[in-house]
Amino acid sequence: MLIPSLRRMLPRKHAFALFRERLQIVSLLSALLLFVLLLFVSLVPGRALASQSPPWERFPWGMAADAVGSLPDAYDCSELYPGQSVICLDRQRDFQLEDGALAVFTLQGKVHHLELTAPLTQANYTQLLAQLRRQGLVFAHLDVAGETLDVLSGMQSLDRQTLDDQMFALANRSSYLTTRTYLLVENRVLADALRQGYRNIRQWLAADGEVNPALQRVPLVTLQVSPEQLITRITYPFAE
Repeated sequence: MLIPSLRRMLPRKHAFALFRERLQIVSLLSALLLFVLLLFVSLVPGRALASQSPPWERFPWGMAADAVGSLPDAYDCSELYPGQSVICLDRQRDFQLEDGALAVFTLQGKVHHLELTAPLTQANYTQLLAQLRRQGLVFAHLDVAGETLDVLSGMQSLDRQTLDDQMFALANRSSYLTTRTYLLVENRVLADALRQGYRNIRQWLAADGEVNPALQRVPLVTLQVSPEQLITRITYPFAE
């Protein structure tokens, strides 16, 4: 009678041992996965793991300068801009540009305008344009080596495809090293300007912000390509 009992117990013991072995393997794999995840988090900056809002949203016009200056990577760099009060931040990684630095210009203790600078490389140039488009910005005016295109003016006389073709041709006519200046605004802002009867960008920029208070918070992004440097200025022309 003992032998049959042992025969019945052996499979059960074997099954239990197999289950315990598999459980140990699962626990080991879980621990390994957790270790890899923690290693990834420690190596990648927190800003890279989460989508970062654009600088004009993080440092809007009128924001208290003290709030900007209290950030961990903020420092006073006014000596680089004589006669102006400026706070620099060099670890913001705006638009994921290599070696980019953000300067926050303040006036009377509040944010007045921003300037983002980065070395002029093809990677930085391409990345910056792509990121600005992702933020819903569109060209309002282009100047490439002295040849210009007023998009607001073109919207009144050209169909959309023709205007797009002209913008693409001008922006890609020469090397990224060519001196150029782009004005960009939110798509809805440009559409509003057209609907309100503004004939060109110059006329729109001359609008009175007091008459139309909604314009006071509208950021104008100016992308300038100069020798060896990309300069992106965020200003509020209707708030001044």
